[in-house]
Amino acid sequence: MKKKVKISMDITINAVITTNPGPHGGDHGVTLDVTLNDESKPPFLDIDDQDETNWIERHPDTQAVRWRLSGNAGRGTFNAIDDPKAPGFEWVGTPPPKEVFSHIRRSRNGREILVDDLNDGETTVGLWYYRLNAMIEGMPVQSHKEAFPPSGVTTNASIKNK
Repeated sequence: MKKKVKISMDITINAVITTNPGPHGGDHGVTLDVTLNDESKPPFLDIDDQDETNWIERHPDTQAVRWRLSGNAGRGTFNAIDDPKAPGFEWVGTPPPKEVFSHIRRSRNGREILVDDLNDGETTVGLWYYRLNAMIEGMPVQSHKEAFPPSGVTTNASIKNK
């Protein structure tokens, strides 16, 4: 004889959810491709800003900002974060308040720099400038907030919390 038996279960699933970050901090983060502008003298790291300041939308959760060496810079690595002469990531000028950006780190393969950005209110809004430093085929290169003569190219490596 067959009997119907009702079974109930509580199941907990631990998962890592990966989102595809939008261009300006949507889906809890942004990825910025960094290439080498080797047409300028000296060559420099060119951060894909799509002709505007990279900005992060306000969100109650921390958002990851990721700089990724790609294209002709993909064969290089960012300098260590604690490099005393040219750290992989450094603030230029007035740094942001300490509670805004945290956990600055370099990926294991050295091709990415990640920073956690907490843009959750009026006190976390602002515009800040930074510099990236890397080695590409033995050549030290960096992003700048300066003009490069003779081309006059200016790279404003900046991030803005809106």
